[in-house]
Amino acid sequence: MLQLSSITKSFHGTEVLKGIDLTINQGEIFGLIGLSGAGKSTALRTINLLERPTTGKVLLNNEDLMAKSENDLRKSRQKIGMIFQHFNLLTNKTVADNVAFPLKLAGWNKNDIDARVKECLTTVGLFEKAGSYPNQLSGGQKQRVAIARGIANHPELLLADEPTSALDPITKIEVINYLQKINKELGITIIIATHDMSIVKRLCNRVALMKDGLVHEKLDVLNSEIHPTTEFGKTFLEIA
Repeated sequence: MLQLSSITKSFHGTEVLKGIDLTINQGEIFGLIGLSGAGKSTALRTINLLERPTTGKVLLNNEDLMAKSENDLRKSRQKIGMIFQHFNLLTNKTVADNVAFPLKLAGWNKNDIDARVKECLTTVGLFEKAGSYPNQLSGGQKQRVAIARGIANHPELLLADEPTSALDPITKIEVINYLQKINKELGITIIIATHDMSIVKRLCNRVALMKDGLVHEKLDVLNSEIHPTTEFGKTFLEIA
């Protein structure tokens, strides 16, 4: 479904990604893991070109996003939802308006928007909060609104950047369960950038362990267990 080929990214002359090669399969939950500064969030954001790679190719369903015009890229991005670490909700808009925002940008009509907002908020168990504002919600509720917004436009792919880092342990499990639910029930492929191994072991099918801007090791997650073969991988699992 998705292929990153020889992806590099430089900021002000400093190379942050040094040649990322990954293939993500339809319907899986894939984790980008590693220590802070490994490049996992930057790698995630190159997928929808929020961070445009310096070199390389991003292929979504065999279409090179890097080669698209701005108009065509805008259409392709509608197939990719995004969940941010700190929610990124519009504080002056209601919960319903936050979920409706990407649909308005995509040109949906009001009746279809209202129906889809209700559907998405019901999926994450927050329809009763449709008229509330973000400052009236808990952290977990805010992240669930962000999930509802992320799936509003019927994406094929959902990107999640440290989606549980700001949450307490109980709320974290709730968010993990909702991500698992939308993967299974809606068939949405999910890619998560995180250093939290509890979310990885509960959710992911495979992971890429990143170090210094490179994929250090690719690993399967079997029965909530990961077995790295390198010394760095073993050390990371011990301290994570």
